[in-house]
Amino acid sequence: MQSTPHRLLTALLLCVATATSLAQTTTAKKPALAAAPAHATQHSKAPAALTPEQLSIAQVVHTGRVQCADGHSVTVSPDAKIDGAFDLFFGKQKYDVVPVPAKSGAIRLEDHKAGIVYMQLANKSMLFNERQGKRLADDCISASQQAVADAMRTNPTAGVLDSPSR
Repeated sequence: MQSTPHRLLTALLLCVATATSLAQTTTAKKPALAAAPAHATQHSKAPAALTPEQLSIAQVVHTGRVQCADGHSVTVSPDAKIDGAFDLFFGKQKYDVVPVPAKSGAIRLEDHKAGIVYMQLANKSMLFNERQGKRLADDCISASQQAVADAMRTNPTAGVLDSPSR
């Protein structure tokens, strides 16, 4: 029988080997990026073909120009060349974004190379630069999001920590 330190060391080595194996398997499954045309912006183009889940998310993405609380605006339009991908314009920058599944149910559009994430919730949208760890635009609201925001204000739901009245 092994002593406790030896058992712990064996368990630790097994965990490291398993994690390394999983990391290599996960890395191998990533889709290859299509080559960017010579006239492309500094950001990478999306993969040539998106997954069925990404295409499903693309069906519900809010497109068009939305005004943000800080005076900025964000414009999202379908990519003419890649089904399910989008062009996102913020100021003079153009980003090539694709839908990414989110556990929360929010619509998440990402430009992996640039580190840009555009989150669309039912009542507002936000633009982040994950690399810099900052929010670039907040309270970007389309007409349909404004309707949801108004309904949330007039009919608030009970919070998780709210106790029922007795």
